[in-house]
Amino acid sequence: MLIEQVDILNFTIYYYVTKLVTYCVIFFSFSAVPQ
Repeated sequence: MLIEQVDILNFTIYYYVTKLVTYCVIFFSFSAVPQ
């Protein structure tokens, strides 16, 4: 039970970190484009 909770927690952290990194990459890629 505890192992499953830890797996869910790790998955949630991994999911949000990946989403945050993706948004940062998109933001910087758009910012780097000359207007």
